[in-house]
Amino acid sequence: PSLGKQHLRTFKYSFEYSSGCVAHNGSINSLCFLPDGLHLLSFGTDHRLRLWNVYSFKNTLVNYGKVKNPGGKKHCQLAVSSCQNPGYVFVPSTSSIQVFDIHCGTKVKQLKGHFSFVNCCVFNSNERELLSGSADCNILVWDSKPSTLDTAAEENDLQPRSNPFFGDTWSDDDMDD
Repeated sequence: PSLGKQHLRTFKYSFEYSSGCVAHNGSINSLCFLPDGLHLLSFGTDHRLRLWNVYSFKNTLVNYGKVKNPGGKKHCQLAVSSCQNPGYVFVPSTSSIQVFDIHCGTKVKQLKGHFSFVNCCVFNSNERELLSGSADCNILVWDSKPSTLDTAAEENDLQPRSNPFFGDTWSDDDMDD
């Protein structure tokens, strides 16, 4: 049986401000759809995080402020929580992860635990946890319950959860032979 003719559709969108400016003043190194499919987040080397309306192709003008993007032109992976209200976006930024309320732009928290640049993160909605990967060769697992994010008084209250799969694999005991 023939599979028929396959069609490849190419979409070229120009996300612009209503004033006609381009999306970012530098390379865009991360894109992430929100679970509703109506919005898209972009992150660029201009240290800006932008929220776009997919249907109008307009910047929603949510002000996240300047978000450090030290990676230059490398890709970095954003994560979005889909099971919480308000929703959060998790943005790798140097050796930490910045957590913002998606729709109002408020910085909720800064997660610290890596020793080098954080390259990626992914949110597991089933377990309500965030996993992050870094140039320090570690994967950290973070509990991300709404009450923990909303009521934490100190910036570093949320610590990586201990996980036996990501523990220290070397020991000085081997040197005693």
